[in-house]
Amino acid sequence: MEQKGAKALSNLELLAVLLGSGIKGKDVFEVAKDILKLAQNDFESISLEKLKEIEGVGMAKACQIMAAIEFSKRFLIKDRIKIKNIVHPREVFADAISDRAAGIIFVHNHPSGNPEPSKEDITITNRLLEVAKIVDIDVIDHIIIVKDGHFSFQAEGMLKADEGK
Repeated sequence: MEQKGAKALSNLELLAVLLGSGIKGKDVFEVAKDILKLAQNDFESISLEKLKEIEGVGMAKACQIMAAIEFSKRFLIKDRIKIKNIVHPREVFADAISDRAAGIIFVHNHPSGNPEPSKEDITITNRLLEVAKIVDIDVIDHIIIVKDGHFSFQAEGMLKADEGK
């Protein structure tokens, strides 16, 4: 984290930093994997009780995680705040380039529940396609997810095969 910054870390690595350490017989990344599974399965219902059920997570670590979640929610999840332009290709492609990826899938959500791409979505997708061509990484798809569905740029024919290469 010191070398690359928090934005460069994976979700697993961020959790490992929050945890600080594992327990005897279970390192910090194994504990973090279990927490990540819980978050991916049902983030909205994470609780102290559910976290404490994970081997390696006691009350102190469960409280740290819940505090981090609540702290983030207070700053990021506010009604009527719409993020329109936080995406920059250098951040999007950083991990793909460092991992020497051959392909990439972009995914973001629309909390509004409408999966249709906005003008900004189309603009940034085209910009990312241009960068992908330069760095020789195939754009497999750009998916917009909503609570009850999704929109696939690939399925809708909005990704030209030669643009992502």
